[in-house]
Amino acid sequence: MAVSIVIMALQFKNTKPEYGIYMGLAGVMVIAAFSLGRLSEIIDSINVIKQYTGTGQYMSLIIKVTGITYVSELASDICKEAGYGTIAGQILIFGKLSVVALCIPVFETLFKIIIGF
Repeated sequence: MAVSIVIMALQFKNTKPEYGIYMGLAGVMVIAAFSLGRLSEIIDSINVIKQYTGTGQYMSLIIKVTGITYVSELASDICKEAGYGTIAGQILIFGKLSVVALCIPVFETLFKIIIGF
Protein backbone atom coordinates (compact mmCIF):
# COMPACT_ATOMS: atom_id res chain seq x y z
CA MET A 1 0.00 0.00 0.00
CA ALA A 2 2.81 2.41 0.89
CA VAL A 3 4.55 1.83 -2.43
CA SER A 4 1.36 2.48 -4.39
CA ILE A 5 0.78 5.71 -2.46
CA VAL A 6 4.32 6.87 -3.26
CA ILE A 7 3.86 6.02 -6.94
CA MET A 8 0.60 7.98 -7.06
CA ALA A 9 2.18 10.93 -5.21
CA LEU A 10 5.07 10.96 -7.69
CA GLN A 11 2.58 11.55 -10.50
CA PHE A 12 1.76 14.93 -8.94
CA LYS A 13 5.32 15.90 -8.03
CA ASN A 14 5.95 18.25 -10.95
CA THR A 15 2.46 19.65 -11.52
CA LYS A 16 0.82 19.86 -8.08
CA PRO A 17 3.36 19.02 -5.34
CA GLU A 18 0.87 19.84 -2.56
CA TYR A 19 -1.31 16.94 -3.70
CA GLY A 20 1.64 14.60 -3.24
CA ILE A 21 2.09 15.83 0.33
CA TYR A 22 -1.62 15.35 1.03
CA MET A 23 -1.51 11.84 -0.39
CA GLY A 24 1.52 11.06 1.74
CA LEU A 25 -0.22 12.29 4.88
CA ALA A 26 -3.32 10.26 4.04
CA GLY A 27 -1.13 7.20 3.51
CA VAL A 28 0.56 7.75 6.87
CA MET A 29 -2.83 7.94 8.57
CA VAL A 30 -4.07 4.74 6.93
CA ILE A 31 -0.89 2.84 7.81
CA ALA A 32 -1.02 4.20 11.37
CA ALA A 33 -4.62 3.00 11.69
CA PHE A 34 -3.57 -0.51 10.65
CA SER A 35 -0.65 -0.35 13.07
CA LEU A 36 -2.90 0.65 15.95
CA GLY A 37 -4.92 -2.49 15.32
CA ARG A 38 -1.86 -4.51 16.33
CA LEU A 39 -1.40 -2.43 19.47
CA SER A 40 -3.87 -4.51 21.49
CA GLU A 41 -1.81 -7.65 20.87
CA ILE A 42 1.33 -5.89 22.05
CA ILE A 43 -0.38 -4.59 25.19
CA ASP A 44 -1.69 -8.08 26.01
CA SER A 45 1.82 -9.51 25.67
CA ILE A 46 3.24 -6.77 27.90
CA ASN A 47 0.60 -7.52 30.55
CA VAL A 48 1.63 -11.19 30.52
CA ILE A 49 5.28 -10.18 30.97
CA LYS A 50 4.28 -7.86 33.84
CA GLN A 51 2.54 -10.74 35.61
CA TYR A 52 5.63 -12.93 35.41
CA THR A 53 8.19 -10.31 36.36
CA GLY A 54 6.26 -7.97 38.65
CA THR A 55 7.84 -4.92 37.02
CA GLY A 56 4.74 -2.98 36.01
CA GLN A 57 6.25 0.45 36.54
CA TYR A 58 9.13 -0.29 34.19
CA MET A 59 6.88 -1.77 31.53
CA SER A 60 4.73 1.36 31.49
CA LEU A 61 7.92 3.39 31.16
CA ILE A 62 8.99 1.29 28.18
CA ILE A 63 5.60 1.85 26.54
CA LYS A 64 5.83 5.61 27.09
CA VAL A 65 9.38 5.80 25.74
CA THR A 66 8.42 3.75 22.69
CA GLY A 67 5.40 5.96 22.05
CA ILE A 68 7.42 9.16 22.35
CA THR A 69 10.03 7.76 19.98
CA TYR A 70 7.53 6.74 17.31
CA VAL A 71 5.51 9.95 17.49
CA SER A 72 8.57 12.20 17.35
CA GLU A 73 10.05 10.24 14.42
CA LEU A 74 6.73 10.38 12.54
CA ALA A 75 6.30 14.11 13.13
CA SER A 76 9.93 14.72 12.17
CA ASP A 77 9.60 12.75 8.94
CA ILE A 78 6.44 14.64 7.99
CA CYS A 79 8.19 17.97 8.57
CA LYS A 80 11.22 16.84 6.55
CA GLU A 81 8.99 15.76 3.69
CA ALA A 82 7.25 19.12 3.71
CA GLY A 83 10.62 20.90 3.55
CA TYR A 84 10.88 22.03 7.17
CA GLY A 85 14.12 20.33 8.18
CA THR A 86 14.87 22.72 11.05
CA ILE A 87 11.54 22.03 12.72
CA ALA A 88 12.10 18.31 12.15
CA GLY A 89 15.41 18.52 13.99
CA GLN A 90 13.81 20.34 16.91
CA ILE A 91 11.09 17.70 17.16
CA LEU A 92 13.75 14.99 17.38
CA ILE A 93 15.64 16.90 20.09
CA PHE A 94 12.42 17.35 22.08
CA GLY A 95 11.65 13.64 21.74
CA LYS A 96 15.11 12.67 22.97
CA LEU A 97 14.93 15.06 25.92
CA SER A 98 11.51 13.65 26.82
CA VAL A 99 12.92 10.12 26.84
CA VAL A 100 15.81 11.19 29.06
CA ALA A 101 13.40 12.94 31.44
CA LEU A 102 11.29 9.79 31.74
CA CYS A 103 14.35 7.61 32.38
CA ILE A 104 15.88 9.68 35.18
CA PRO A 105 14.04 7.75 37.96
CA VAL A 106 15.40 4.49 36.51
CA PHE A 107 18.94 5.89 36.58
CA GLU A 108 18.46 7.00 40.18
CA THR A 109 17.30 3.52 41.18
CA LEU A 110 20.21 1.95 39.34
CA PHE A 111 22.73 4.18 41.08
CA LYS A 112 21.17 3.42 44.49
CA ILE A 113 21.55 -0.30 43.79
CA ILE A 114 25.18 0.14 42.69
CA ILE A 115 26.02 2.21 45.77
CA GLY A 116 24.33 -0.41 47.95
CA PHE A 117 26.89 -3.01 46.88
